Amino acid sequence: MRAMPTKPDFPNVGAHVGAQDLANRERFAHWRGAVRATAPVAVEGIRYPMPAHAHDSDSAFVAFAARKRYISLYVGRPEILQAFAADVGHPNAGKACLRFGPKVDRPLAALARRLNAIAAASRRGDLTSC
Repeated sequence: MRAMPTKPDFPNVGAHVGAQDLANRERFAHWRGAVRATAPVAVEGIRYPMPAHAHDSDSAFVAFAARKRYISLYVGRPEILQAFAADVGHPNAGKACLRFGPKVDRPLAALARRLNAIAAASRRGDLTSC
């Protein structure tokens, strides 16, 4: 029987991002910049071993994950996720995430618009943690 691969533990977001291939590093840099511009007081850290941003130590309001063939954007509110998917015309969505393959542009304008709603919901405490 083959052993299940384990996910590496990263001490911080910079180490996580640095371990990605070039395309994902560029995407993460753009997405991190959009989060920082929208929610400058948010705390960045590693949660569920992926980069995440939170307004307090317990609830991440957005997180990013690199997979073998795509990267995912996780959001704590299904209706915000659905609205974001509609903004970018992106049907590849899971219950809590959108998946972006290597040929998808960086949907930064739509991400920034939705991050405002996500950050506001998080500050009100009206957000399910991702």
